[in-house]
Amino acid sequence: MLKKIISIKILVFLLFFQTTYPVLNFDHHLLAQEQKDPNRQKILDQAQRLYYEGQFTEAVNLVRSCLTDEAISTAERIRAYKILSQVAMARDNDEQAREIIRQIIKLDPEYRPTIDEEPPRFVKMVEEVRQGDITPQAKSQVKEAKAGLPSWLYYTAAGAAVLTGTLIYIVNGENGSKKNKPLDLPPDWPSR
Repeated sequence: MLKKIISIKILVFLLFFQTTYPVLNFDHHLLAQEQKDPNRQKILDQAQRLYYEGQFTEAVNLVRSCLTDEAISTAERIRAYKILSQVAMARDNDEQAREIIRQIIKLDPEYRPTIDEEPPRFVKMVEEVRQGDITPQAKSQVKEAKAGLPSWLYYTAAGAAVLTGTLIYIVNGENGSKKNKPLDLPPDWPSR
């Protein structure tokens, strides 16, 4: 009975904490819900072809025309940014490519291309941006999170968690009944 009460209190605390101070962001489900425009897909396909043919200026112009459309889906925006970043890399403008990759990661924090999908240099740069260059938005979110919650709240929550864990251990413990009991002996070896 006591275990159920403690478990319920823990769940209520966690639900309160999550709704009061949301830690997780579940916006990635929006990617699947947005509709893709077939015309924009054709434009992006054409821009991709122009990139492969080395016609970078024309590819960039097509991509920018797609990005100015307010109805563009997140998936299409990510694809457009991928093309722009690859063009910047082809022009040896790695800093511009990194900035564009930051936009991709801002749109989809879970974005992780593979070498099967994208050029190895692009995949490597995405990982470099992800590991070494924390996006300015992520830095500001960390600062806001630290500034938004007083430190006493963290210490209170940590103390409550330790106290709750201790209580659960005491309630579920054996009350010292196995404290001095030796280990069981191993079974005898079979004789031949």
